[in-house]
Amino acid sequence: MAGPRQTLTGMRLRDLKSFSDSKSIKLRSLNLLIGANNAGKSTFLSAIELFFRSMRGGGLGGPLAFSAMPSFTSFDSSLRRHWNRNSQRPSKILLNYEWSLMAKGAEFVRDYEFECASQGSDDTIVVSKANYGLGPKSPPISATLEINPESGRVAYLLKSGKKEARAEDEWFHQLMPIDAMRLSGQREHLFYAGRITDLEVVNPYRPVPRSFYVLDDPNLATEDRGILTYLIRLWASRDGEDKKVQQRINASLAKLGLTQHFEVIQVSKRIGPKVVEIRVAPTSSRQKVTIADAGFGLSQFLPLAVYDARLSEGTLIAYQPEVHLHPFAQSRLADVFVDSLSRGNQIFVETHSVDLILRLQAKIAEGSVKPEDVCVLCFENNGGKSEVYQMEFDDSGKPSKPWPDGFLDTSLKLARELTSARIQRLQSSSGS
Repeated sequence: MAGPRQTLTGMRLRDLKSFSDSKSIKLRSLNLLIGANNAGKSTFLSAIELFFRSMRGGGLGGPLAFSAMPSFTSFDSSLRRHWNRNSQRPSKILLNYEWSLMAKGAEFVRDYEFECASQGSDDTIVVSKANYGLGPKSPPISATLEINPESGRVAYLLKSGKKEARAEDEWFHQLMPIDAMRLSGQREHLFYAGRITDLEVVNPYRPVPRSFYVLDDPNLATEDRGILTYLIRLWASRDGEDKKVQQRINASLAKLGLTQHFEVIQVSKRIGPKVVEIRVAPTSSRQKVTIADAGFGLSQFLPLAVYDARLSEGTLIAYQPEVHLHPFAQSRLADVFVDSLSRGNQIFVETHSVDLILRLQAKIAEGSVKPEDVCVLCFENNGGKSEVYQMEFDDSGKPSKPWPDGFLDTSLKLARELTSARIQRLQSSSGS
């Protein structure tokens, strides 16, 4: 049975790394993050990933899964880096999330605020207080971290109006504590909120291609082994849905011009470790080679192709998907993302690719994607502080604001520099 449709519709970061205050940012179905290096894109995207990973279970430390996010290793490393000498150093981090839950034809809009602080001698980052806004018809719920006077254990004191309850840490392992069910009176909402939305994350560092893969190889990374195990099962399956996933993977690779044929073959015997070969046909289906002989870009795009193909009504997060891709292939990433939207996915992408953005504008202009489903978030570093503004588009793909400096104008400036240098050289040659 398909789960409810869950969408992150807004976010605000305060005193997190390079952000003093991002202000309230509205999010859409397809969200692309652009901007210069060290402008805050990765921090913003990591905060989005934190939200969705926390839905899947944050561990024993509270509602947010900080332990699952290497970018938030400690409170001090996560705290805002820059502040005025005349102002006091920040003592807490505030994270706001607004999300929409579609269930049984109705929409529930929720607003969660998490106040984060340091705990213990190891400077662990924890949620010291959480405020849950459940809509106009329900009183808000607060959860405050404290020591339970009865057990002496760390616990959250839950309050909703005059009602109170305590949630021990082992029961507080997702965005909202299980004990809040007794306070909110919204059992159905909590049931649906507990249904985990599918999440796929494409990290910036992808596996290196090999001629052969041995699944028992201790040097094989966990992600590599996971992808290979999945592909082996997928290519051996006769299930109709699995065949559709196969077709999507092949279609994505073809759209980017990377290969005309893709297959996964187990070449080992039944006894002994599994040895797998990935065969592709970059130019002709008759000329198949291993993925290691087909160029680095194909292997770097493969995780995205696989994760996206198996995702429906879920969330896709991709860090710099254009790495090692030719400009044509970069542009066709837009086609893959637009197709993914048609399956009900919400997408967040950090990118430096001008070609991807231009292709997306063309897809809007031709009517393949609605402009109201697309948002480009532009990040800038202003005196060490990250600032972000939203770029929207009209039906012709025209942006609502000027692009940030150094993005679309770089090629034009380089062309002018080249022309000027040539003219000076000609003038110098004719003068001599």
